[in-house]
Amino acid sequence: MNWFRKFMIGRYGPDHLSAGLLFLSLLISLIGMFVPVSWFGYLSYIPLVLCFYRMFSKNIYRRRAENNKFLVFWNPIASWFFKRKKTLNGF
Repeated sequence: MNWFRKFMIGRYGPDHLSAGLLFLSLLISLIGMFVPVSWFGYLSYIPLVLCFYRMFSKNIYRRRAENNKFLVFWNPIASWFFKRKKTLNGF
């Protein structure tokens, strides 16, 4: 495991956008199991490759800027869902 730690020095690593891409890849893969189109399941590899590219990238400033743009888009959506969840639970 020490070799992986040395390998990751100076690389960006996981963030919110990478987690979103990983979730999107999983979602497309699950949908591909039920869609009778043979190439649809292969679409799940695109966000997965982008996720790994971002995590192993050494261009930290660009990856951080991409993540910030994603969070500007994602935070209002997530806060809307959390507000709805709180009102449904009565908190």
